[in-house]
Amino acid sequence: MPPRPRRILVAGTAGGVGTTTVAALLLGRFARTGHAPVAVDRTAGELLRRGAGRPQAEDRRFRLHDLGRNADAALGELKAPGGLGVLVTADTEVGVELALAAVHRNGSRSGAPAGTADRVVIVLAEVFGPSRLRQPVISTLRGAPGVRGVVRFRHDDALAAGESINTERLSRGTTNAVGELAAQLGAGRQGWSMAPRAKRQPSPPMDWSQEN
Repeated sequence: MPPRPRRILVAGTAGGVGTTTVAALLLGRFARTGHAPVAVDRTAGELLRRGAGRPQAEDRRFRLHDLGRNADAALGELKAPGGLGVLVTADTEVGVELALAAVHRNGSRSGAPAGTADRVVIVLAEVFGPSRLRQPVISTLRGAPGVRGVVRFRHDDALAAGESINTERLSRGTTNAVGELAAQLGAGRQGWSMAPRAKRQPSPPMDWSQEN
């Protein structure tokens, strides 16, 4: 039996927070490094359109799933080994509360030991105007059990139209945020075996090249 593909599960806490946009940006980033995962669109079929089509070369050991606003479904699937979650939420206090609640529900269901369940990266998307979140709120989110990291996406006019993403028009802030998110997920220039960044206690390395 072939190795089970590793999965990146991208989901949102609500509609309209940019879940598919983040998934498409990740897909494009990985494609440029030669390690594009197979795109699995589990929503309305917008992922490949936003990402300008399927990458020419796919690394079939890996899957990138766009689950739309089905946060609980995505995080629930992290009970199985071999996956990382990207939870997209609004860069607001309500968005933070929704993300924390979803991660808490997932941790309660999985029953994973402390220090081994940090497999969710939170994306704070500035979709409802300039962010007013204060740093203590961000720090609380970063320190929450189950959270691997937090990445903030500021407003970018190049992403606002909902059309196919033109990477040449992206702001520097968006480009840097996508790179930071990819690094949080363990993607490096040499593939998918980069150890995660230290957080409270270092999370175990996510090795994308071995069998479960």
